[in-house]
Amino acid sequence: MDNLPVELLREIIELAAESDLIQAALLSSVSSQFHTWAQPALCRTVIALEEGYESMPPQLNRTWLETNGRHVRGVLVWGFEDPLSLFELCPHITEFSVWWTDLVELLPVISKLPIRKITSDFSSLFGTSYLHVEQGRSQLFQNVTHLEVIDAQQSWLYIQGLTELPQLTHFAFPEAEYVRSVRDQHNEDTSAIVHDILRSCPRLKVLVMFVQGVSSDSDEHSPEEEEPVEAEVPFRCDEPRMIAIESTIPRWEDWVKGRFSYRNAWEVAEKVVQRNWQRRQLESTRVTTS
Repeated sequence: MDNLPVELLREIIELAAESDLIQAALLSSVSSQFHTWAQPALCRTVIALEEGYESMPPQLNRTWLETNGRHVRGVLVWGFEDPLSLFELCPHITEFSVWWTDLVELLPVISKLPIRKITSDFSSLFGTSYLHVEQGRSQLFQNVTHLEVIDAQQSWLYIQGLTELPQLTHFAFPEAEYVRSVRDQHNEDTSAIVHDILRSCPRLKVLVMFVQGVSSDSDEHSPEEEEPVEAEVPFRCDEPRMIAIESTIPRWEDWVKGRFSYRNAWEVAEKVVQRNWQRRQLESTRVTTS
């Protein structure tokens, strides 16, 4: 590779680093030139954890963010002490997963970011109301295509406000016990609600319900072994866009997998929905030709 033009070599290393961040991190300690070229890819994802846990990168602080924040595209925040500065110093974030953090405090900053994917508990924004995006909150959701609600206590309320999200194509929520309790309390039929949502949201391509699965007994499992698995939808539904996925790992771990190029729930869901549409088309063809 010594004979390759410098710009081509740099492009190859950047693409290689993005496809395998773990190996890129190891190789960056061997070659200073490799480290320089791979640095943007290595900074694409930040995991900011509460005190007592090691964030990624380990040296995550204001100095690091001021130097590398422009490269960051995805952020996971879990009780981090200064999440506001993190988002302020990373102006190109397109995806975030926020846990145990008040979104209201972050709203002035995150509303200005080019966010496309969100995984969060939205109760601090909307309480027990439907997911309305009025009163200055709409800017946060204007460009969101993927939305995952992680709070099972509120998900069934939020899901009824999806028609107000103009670009939404993917939505995921946990079934848990609460769905059944809401269904019983309000005498609402689960399948009817889902069908109403899908009819009202023509842009929605994938609707995922996470159902509880059995976690692996092994503490040492690879991401490939814990790949999300399709489950049976817990009610009658003949809509190709609606699927269930067995949740065997924490949702934050699935988010990290997606950022590190492993198959996560969204990727599995898209393949299942594609298969469902192919089956529907095949059945339609058979009826037409019979």
